[in-house]
Amino acid sequence: MIRSLLFLHAKPGHGIELLRTLERLGVLAMASEEAGFLGVEVATAVADEDDIVLTGFWASLEHYKRWQAGPTPDRLLAEVESHLATAPVSHVYHVVEAVS
Repeated sequence: MIRSLLFLHAKPGHGIELLRTLERLGVLAMASEEAGFLGVEVATAVADEDDIVLTGFWASLEHYKRWQAGPTPDRLLAEVESHLATAPVSHVYHVVEAVS
């Protein structure tokens, strides 16, 4: 399994608007239609609601790469860019072990 993390740091006071923009764009619905997509979480930092992380779960690296190569990620970033204080940071990990 692959876990992707996209860190977004909103301009001061823009965190809620950034979340609304993600909801309006239907990011979660768009991702759920992608082959190999297993789930996503959107979270805000406890200490700073302007720090947001999107965590995606993918069946394989190939599925994630197909998603990345498609139009949705670029469209998403173009729509949220005006709310961001810094450039988005993305990391991708192989899940080695998990316990529920």
